[in-house]
Amino acid sequence: MVWWNRSSLQGNYKSRIRVGDYFHSMFEHKPLGYAAAAAHYLSSALHKTPQASYNMAICYKQAKGVPKDTELSELFMADVLRFDKTGTAKWPVYLTQRYFGVVEWVGRYGLVILLVLVIWLFLFTVMVGVLLIYDTYYTHHTTYTNPNTNPNTNNGNQQANT
Repeated sequence: MVWWNRSSLQGNYKSRIRVGDYFHSMFEHKPLGYAAAAAHYLSSALHKTPQASYNMAICYKQAKGVPKDTELSELFMADVLRFDKTGTAKWPVYLTQRYFGVVEWVGRYGLVILLVLVIWLFLFTVMVGVLLIYDTYYTHHTTYTNPNTNPNTNNGNQQANT
């Protein structure tokens, strides 16, 4: 950590990302750790580093160390694609954007989806109960007669009185 910090102070922005990762992982769930990580990521992102821009986008999207701001998150994601010289950041950015879209959609409509599932489960249970009652009633209270047999003939089930 000491060497990364010294290297980052000398202008090595990959080391600054490493220091930000250290603060993000070691002081997880503590506001100062996230704020320090965001400060290191921002310092490196200002020097057009795609990884730092990606990390800043995540920080803004999840409100880790900075206030939640989806517009800045989208701008940093656009910077990732703009700063990437090799073209390897397209899929991670695409998948991250889709993931956050799904998370927002579930957050917005999750209660509605849960309510629909509960109603569907209730209706399914009621229909199964109705079918079981119907089946039980008609199998025990009705008699089946075969139309091909004559009820006046002896089928061998009873002995004839002689």
